[in-house]
Amino acid sequence: MVRCNNALKPNISGAQNTIMKYTVILDPDERGGYTVTVHGLPGCISEGKTKEDALANIKDAIGLYEEMLDKDLKKKSPNATEIEIEV
Repeated sequence: MVRCNNALKPNISGAQNTIMKYTVILDPDERGGYTVTVHGLPGCISEGKTKEDALANIKDAIGLYEEMLDKDLKKKSPNATEIEIEV
């Protein structure tokens, strides 16, 4: 699991996000290094020369992915309200 701290990034409603947990797949590359993908975030992928580099890079990629989702939602529905639910 990778913990992605979004505490400083406001979500679409302006409230502060909480820490999110994501399951990532860390795959050693034949040529060296590692590729990391995020289960549940299609297309969110990164890599690094070491496991540590790969995990640091995927945390950055997750943050950028979430920013992109927030911007896309604001464009599609500027009057949308974000509501947190538990399942």
